[in-house]
Amino acid sequence: HADVHVFTETPDGFADDLAELRRRAAGHGRLVRAGLELPVIARETEAEAWARVERQWRELRPGVAEASTRSLSEGRWAGFGELGYPQDIGLVGSYEQVAARLREYAAAGVDSFVLSGHPHIEEVHRAGEHLLHLADPVGRVLKEAIA
Repeated sequence: HADVHVFTETPDGFADDLAELRRRAAGHGRLVRAGLELPVIARETEAEAWARVERQWRELRPGVAEASTRSLSEGRWAGFGELGYPQDIGLVGSYEQVAARLREYAAAGVDSFVLSGHPHIEEVHRAGEHLLHLADPVGRVLKEAIA
């Protein structure tokens, strides 16, 4: 039994898997919340975020086709696994673009997020300062933590 099932992004999305999980849980009289684990590279502009991706890519994958060839739709990028992340697909874009995508995931039923970045300290700081307030402008997380 679990209270939260943590998904990872797939090329086709995870909406069908989430719907099936919720259907099966409801069949047993249960509600299982959904989490999503995503690597994120977010910067002031989309161009800056992609420049960071390209730098990391060239450092770890010299001579391999450009990182942008693994771009999926809506700011999703399928190259994080090649950079050493446990998940292959994550988000790349401006703070506003990544926040908009996180809000879309939340509207689709994701209750919790596990965001990662490298180097960890730098990316946690960036997310806290520039991203999270855009993704959750009403500050639900902060209100729940205080209560």
